[in-house]
Amino acid sequence: MSVQLNEEAVLEEWQKERGAFFKLEGTLHPAPAWASAAFIVGNAPLVKQRVLGLGGAWAAGAMDGLSRLGAGLARAGATGLAFRLLAGMSRDRIEVLAKDYAQEVLLPGLRQEGLRLLAQSFEEGYAPVLIAETIEPICTELIKAIEKKLGISFCGLLCNRLEFDEDDHCTGNLSDPVQGPEVAPQHLRRWAEQKGIALEKSRAYGSQRGDLVLLALVGQPCALCPDAELRRVARELGWPIVDAPSGHKWAWVHAALGEPIGRKRFGEWRQP
Repeated sequence: MSVQLNEEAVLEEWQKERGAFFKLEGTLHPAPAWASAAFIVGNAPLVKQRVLGLGGAWAAGAMDGLSRLGAGLARAGATGLAFRLLAGMSRDRIEVLAKDYAQEVLLPGLRQEGLRLLAQSFEEGYAPVLIAETIEPICTELIKAIEKKLGISFCGLLCNRLEFDEDDHCTGNLSDPVQGPEVAPQHLRRWAEQKGIALEKSRAYGSQRGDLVLLALVGQPCALCPDAELRRVARELGWPIVDAPSGHKWAWVHAALGEPIGRKRFGEWRQP
């Protein structure tokens, strides 16, 4: 007796096995992870004025934070170092400023080609996964807005999480495993196995040298607006390369400072 396969059930099971991994920093947005720490620290003294709606005082804080901290953190290159600056801040204050950063800086400057590939991957049956070096409250706010905008659903998030003490103040440390510029292969494989995602059937998008590990772990790697090193490797290995206009390289800085760049498009994303 032959068994009639349920094609919809088979397709659903196949979809569960396939992930589409998108790196936030570089691939979906040009701002580095340290920028979020600088934004939060720069605005921390002014969060009360921000909540009370006292004009653009918080933007001045962002300018001060970025100008003092940006260059040093960029040179340090250590993900954990930037977030040590949040030590002593309360959880609720960090969450308020994390939401501001997602809405005011990240959402207006997302790469349109990255969003297109996100929507396309979802339509083709790949479960979107966001990988980020920044912290969880920023990522969750970002995911919520993208899901609403594109009508998709993320199946996972790999990012950094802050440690808090018994009084709910940040210790300045990140919980293990720490997500740096390069994905830890063991961590990604373990996470994918727990989620039922087969990496060899999955796709991933990266734009920087640090994304090489992620791209090498999946069956369908793609370099999106890659830097020189990733472009060279992608060409040597025959990986697809997608280029797209990215606007001004430092547009995210203007958005973080509250200047017109970025703000003009912000209304498209603002949550009711």
